[in-house]
Amino acid sequence: MKRKVSKIGPTTLMVSLPARWVRTNNIKKGDELNLVTSSKDITFSLDKTSQKKKEISLDISSFDRKMIVRYIELLYINNYTKIKLHYNTDIEYNHRYKKMESRRKRIKELTHRFIGMEIISQTSNSCEIKCFLNEKDQNLKKIERRIFVLMNDMMDEIISCLDEKEKKILSPMIDQHDNIAKFIAYYLRVLNNSEISDEKKLQLFSFYMAIDRMVDKIVHVADVIEKKGITRKAKKDIVPFFDFLKKLIVSLEKGKIEEDIIKERYKLERKIESSDYTHKEFAVMSTVASILDILKDFMRVILIENFEQS
Repeated sequence: MKRKVSKIGPTTLMVSLPARWVRTNNIKKGDELNLVTSSKDITFSLDKTSQKKKEISLDISSFDRKMIVRYIELLYINNYTKIKLHYNTDIEYNHRYKKMESRRKRIKELTHRFIGMEIISQTSNSCEIKCFLNEKDQNLKKIERRIFVLMNDMMDEIISCLDEKEKKILSPMIDQHDNIAKFIAYYLRVLNNSEISDEKKLQLFSFYMAIDRMVDKIVHVADVIEKKGITRKAKKDIVPFFDFLKKLIVSLEKGKIEEDIIKERYKLERKIESSDYTHKEFAVMSTVASILDILKDFMRVILIENFEQS
């Protein structure tokens, strides 16, 4: 379908809406439409508040622990407002820890991982969850800044833990991970319901999933250190990696990655390649080194932001 562009006044251009679409959706003079633009496309849509709220009923009787987490996370990010879960029995087997657990207790713990999610009804074989969020009132930039603050806090805390002898490192990193993961899921839910173009949504989704994987790796590093210990040499070499990640966060906020940061990335890589680490040291350093790949994701997002503003 094509439309001719008309001109009203000295600068205003106008395109008419298709009559059939107007009649089908009962569009009247004065109504507001959502407008999404990209480099070559414009998309009009009805006000999202008029759309039907998304609800789902799901039988999780055969789901294991991880599958339940992934399903709930997916439904949350995709803006479901009400989730009804059904199961044959309250008891489930935890294959990881090889013990029986209460499914009701597990679901209750799970809801705490998502902002705005609450259990509104629960029986011995069912659970109803509702998300009390109004995405129209949410600001993606504010959520993004909160994620960056939490990431910076995580880097500071792991450096602090490494400086103090005998201090437990895994538990604080798990707490930091859970907070960051909570806000990433929140960000993706709001992003999914925003008016940003689908192309940019895809890039931002990919970036924040990469952030999530990076945080997982930091927890893994903490787990290895707590179980196997860390030598003075590895401790000295590991701190610059976390300082590097802090600089990346600052770069993203500024919207520019300096050449010095790119040089530092390769300097850190060469440091690992040229060092003679023991097996225990290498187990830590190789995992930390893999985090450097996040630089590519940071650069891609900054390029997208700069392109949108140009």
